[in-house]
Amino acid sequence: MGTIYQANCPCGFKQIDLLQGYGINQREIGYELYQCEDCHMLASYELSQQVDSLFKPVRCPDCHASMVRLSGALEKQQLCCPECKKPDMQLTITTLWD
Repeated sequence: MGTIYQANCPCGFKQIDLLQGYGINQREIGYELYQCEDCHMLASYELSQQVDSLFKPVRCPDCHASMVRLSGALEKQQLCCPECKKPDMQLTITTLWD
């Protein structure tokens, strides 16, 4: 089952519809969350896009810097906010998808 996250920061920044995981009916399609090392923007990438990038880094759609895959208990992590640059942003689960 997949998870849809929303990113929220106390500064007011919000990013919605961040996909992670696999759908029940779509076992061959999965998503992982990434965060840009430079501008801190979040993005969901389909796993097939990652296979193409085994030997080159996944790039940010905004600033083209390298992105880092987020793992573990995402809703318990403090992430840097793309807006205020402080490590106060958190992900919350908004719904599950399949």
